Amino acid sequence: MKLLVRQGSYREAGNQCLKVFDQNAEFGPEAIDRLMKLEHEHGDIGRLAKKLRKLYENYPSTSLLLALVESVERASGRTGSHRLVEKELETRPSVRGLLTAGGDGRLREGMTTDEGRLVSRIGHLILANRPVYRCVSCGFSGRQLHWLCPSCKQWETVRPIQGVEAE
Repeated sequence: MKLLVRQGSYREAGNQCLKVFDQNAEFGPEAIDRLMKLEHEHGDIGRLAKKLRKLYENYPSTSLLLALVESVERASGRTGSHRLVEKELETRPSVRGLLTAGGDGRLREGMTTDEGRLVSRIGHLILANRPVYRCVSCGFSGRQLHWLCPSCKQWETVRPIQGVEAE
């Protein structure tokens, strides 16, 4: 992908990021940051919002939701993104989503400032100390992706952890 960017083939580089979802959707969120950066620097934010919405419908994840919210907010304002966050977090709760949505006051209505800070601090502590990846074979977990599990020495068994505290 870096080569495509250097050559000025931004659309093709974006398409390479999207292929991750077709090859193994579990690793799709790994490509989101690159896709967002690429589209923000060289693309069309409206087109990005459409791409992310379609991806989120097919492969829902917290990373995709947060990227979609950011692109919707940039393309059409905060009102649309606020409704999207509330609806999706009720359906698919996540600590990361809650902290991101609550961080700018979107979900803190009715909370005192101290309560909001407490919720935010606890949520950040939960996320700071949790593993991000786990081996499906032996259960090894860590914060770094390994193609070869350091514990059981099996290839391609380490996956992103799913659930409320994870992706």
